[in-house]
Amino acid sequence: MAEKNSRSYVRNNNLNVTEWMSELPAQITCQKLNTLAIPGTHNSGTYSVNTLSSVSPDSPLYFLKKFLPSCFLSRISYPWCKTQSLSITAQLKIGIRYFDLRICNIIKNTKSKSLKLTEEFYIVHGQYAQPLANELKRINEFIKAHPNEVIILDCNHTYCFQTDEQREKFENLVLSIIGPIMLPRNQEIPSLDDIWGTDYRILCFSCHNPKLEKMHLNFWSIDKMKSFWAETSNPKKMISFLNDHLGPSYHKDPLKFHVYQSVLTANSFFILLHPFGSVRKTAKCVTPYVKKWINSPDHLANINGVNIIIIDFCSVFYPAYCEDIIQMNYKTWPS
Repeated sequence: MAEKNSRSYVRNNNLNVTEWMSELPAQITCQKLNTLAIPGTHNSGTYSVNTLSSVSPDSPLYFLKKFLPSCFLSRISYPWCKTQSLSITAQLKIGIRYFDLRICNIIKNTKSKSLKLTEEFYIVHGQYAQPLANELKRINEFIKAHPNEVIILDCNHTYCFQTDEQREKFENLVLSIIGPIMLPRNQEIPSLDDIWGTDYRILCFSCHNPKLEKMHLNFWSIDKMKSFWAETSNPKKMISFLNDHLGPSYHKDPLKFHVYQSVLTANSFFILLHPFGSVRKTAKCVTPYVKKWINSPDHLANINGVNIIIIDFCSVFYPAYCEDIIQMNYKTWPS
């Protein structure tokens, strides 16, 4: 567990979650971003996935497209591909500041009844969601309206990025929309105060190019992001795993961000045993455990505590999710 803070803590009952970073007190805004408690979402862009969305190349069912109707495959995979119900804009408004994104460079001649795949890059999770460009534009608009909020984009899976030309097109797309507000990569982790002293507001981590020296300076290496994933369908095992990566006994790298995946993972065997299951149902199952874990009296932010937390269906079963995580910062560094 994180070290206990001996100073008194009074819960902030007047949080404006839409601008929670902007309203943090000075004793918090001077802390490194990788020591703050930051609410995030798992597979953040899947809210638009539906039963007609085409199966994408990252799906284990993709190879069956040659043999089975696309609509049939989509209906089978949909319950396990959709992990969020709120749009990116809505997530931003409730306080989400970390976005977990899987990006696919589309394969030519891919067809979908509900979505004309006219763009080159899409957000995916087993099925195609929105074009990446659309979501980046929404994020950019949010920053314009809330200029002191800082957003972390984690493009930790990229698919069909096979050539330097494709990687360059991806970079050019991102840079054309949010380039002026992307913080150039640095060895050191900045604080909010550091970032507010610049014109930058987005940290974009990406794995699209295995050679860091070939990536544009505005993209941070995925190696700066450490993610803790229990890979289990058992809630108690998941919580135990997360706790194993907290506290002074677990030595974190002070030059990395740390993501705590508070999600259950359904393997093939689990899915076979639960033919009417879905990510939504597993999220409902695990939420009481996650809520108790987040609100543990011993849990703080700081280098020995939590940093970024992500869940599925962030607002459906846990409306106070963002607020409870944000409060951790006030508890860690009370006035």
